[in-house]
This record gives sequence, C-alpha cells and structure tokens, in this order.
Amino acid sequence: MRPWTAALAAASFSVVVASSPLPVIVAGRVVFRVVDPGPYGTLAARVQAIDQQICEAISREDVGKPNMIVVQRGGLWSVFIGKTFLVSVYAGDAKLYGQPPKKVAELWAARLKEAFPLVQPLGQMTDKSVATRLDRPLATAQTRPVKVPPEHWGIANTYILLLWKAREVSRETQAEDDLRLAAEIIEDAARHYLAPPVAGGGHEPGTCPSLRTCRDCQAVMAAALAVEEDKRDVATALAGALASDEQATRAVRQAFEYVRHIDQPRFMAERVRMAWQLWQRLAARAARLCPSLEAVQAPAAATPGEAKAAGA
Repeated sequence: MRPWTAALAAASFSVVVASSPLPVIVAGRVVFRVVDPGPYGTLAARVQAIDQQICEAISREDVGKPNMIVVQRGGLWSVFIGKTFLVSVYAGDAKLYGQPPKKVAELWAARLKEAFPLVQPLGQMTDKSVATRLDRPLATAQTRPVKVPPEHWGIANTYILLLWKAREVSRETQAEDDLRLAAEIIEDAARHYLAPPVAGGGHEPGTCPSLRTCRDCQAVMAAALAVEEDKRDVATALAGALASDEQATRAVRQAFEYVRHIDQPRFMAERVRMAWQLWQRLAARAARLCPSLEAVQAPAAATPGEAKAAGA
C-alpha cells in the first residue's frame, strides 16, 4: 500500500458535519438537496438514511416503472415509491426551495421518477441506451457517449480500474478493502488535482482492450498523478482534507454501492461515466478545500488544479 494511502486508510475517513445543503444522488445524478437535519441529529446522518431508503427501494420496488406517491406521513409531506418510504420534507427544506412542503415533495418525486429507471440492471432495461447517459435527453436528442477531456484520460482510466476492484472485493474483507480503495481514490484525486496537465496519450477511456497491462495507458495514468516537488506537501494536506470531507467521502461511498448493485454488462456500459463523474465530484470538493491549504503552505503559489476544476 502506498504511504499516503496507508495514512488515509488509518484515518478511517472521519466525517464532518456539513452546514450547507447536501445533495441526494441517484445513478450519479443530483436529484434534490436537503438542508434540514430533522430528527437525525446531523445533516450527514439524514442523507445517509435517505441513501439507505433508496437502496431499499431499488431492491424491493419496480424502479423501471416507478410508482411515486406523495402523502403526509407523521404530519410531514413525504415521498414513497410503491410501499417504500424515501424522504420527508422538513421546514428547512421548504425554506431552501421557497415552496410549500407539498410542492417540494412533488418536485422531489418527479425528479426521483426520472432517475430511478437509470438504476435498473441492464438486462431489465427496455431502453438500454439510458445506461450511458449523464441525464435523460429529450425525445428528439441523440444519445452521445461520455467524452472525457484528454488531460483527464489518466485519472478516468485509474478510477475505472479502482471501481472494478471495488466490485471484486469479497464480503469477508470488504470493510478493509473499501478503506484501502477509498484511500487510493482520495489520494489520486488530490494528486491529479495538483499535477501538471498531461494532454492525451494512451487510449481514450473505455476504448483500451487491456487497461491493466497497456504500457501507454499505464504511463498516462502515472503522469496524471505526478505531483511536482513543490506541491507535494499541499497534495498530502489536500488528501487529508478530502478524507475528512463528508461530500467527498460520500461520493466514493456511493460509487462503491452503485458498482456493486449493477451487473457486469451495465458496469462496462457505464464505467466511463461513473469514473468521470467521481472525478468531477472530488475535483469540485478539492477546489473548495485547496485554496486555504495552499495559503498555509505557500501563499503566493498558483494552483494547476484550478484550471482542471474549470474543465471538470
């Protein structure tokens, strides 16, 4: 295990309490945001509970043809899919959206209805092209595959391999393996964010027939993580900050849960999208965290990652 990865895994990815709205994500899409912790104590705990209900729904309900229901539950307007409860609207959520609670619940139900079909196993999909879509296109739109900018081919291919490994872990060692793989993903995000851009080389993500052994792709993946000497301390600090960031660790956790839910054909169809979206989510968090870290390390230093985040 790499030294940074070992240190991050040992830290066990501590969770911080978020004070800003947190997204609820289904199939890699933000479907809505919540801001009120309700009876869960913290906003992070509430989002985790919503995630668990969504997983329950995927297991129990027909997500291909979702039957969304908006009713009152315990005095709160709530969203169900079939008989499975998903989420209630609290006062803070209604204030965030500037709408009455019932209207917010109806909005959330509509967005969930659009997102749920994307989590079906590929074999059950009537329209299999949705497996490669970032969002549901208009009926007249032509579906296009995800295109990763050449300067990010290395990190996208790296994440494809790591997400594949996450699918392959055994139940007996899952907790330990998840910590190790999550630490690698976080470390690689910090390093790629601060590494000089590398344009192209190797194979475009999703096209290499032997990604684990291809010398060209391996070279590009290594270059994507090659932090210059004067940025290494910042990269180490950024990796630690990401490991303690609720939104960053949640992005990794959700990616693991999703790749284990889908079958292998679906994984192969979606692997580029999943890897690219994981990088985008982590890059967005790095963009929020890195400036303060650099101010401590080197106040006048420029950030190569700022340009990357703009293109992510």
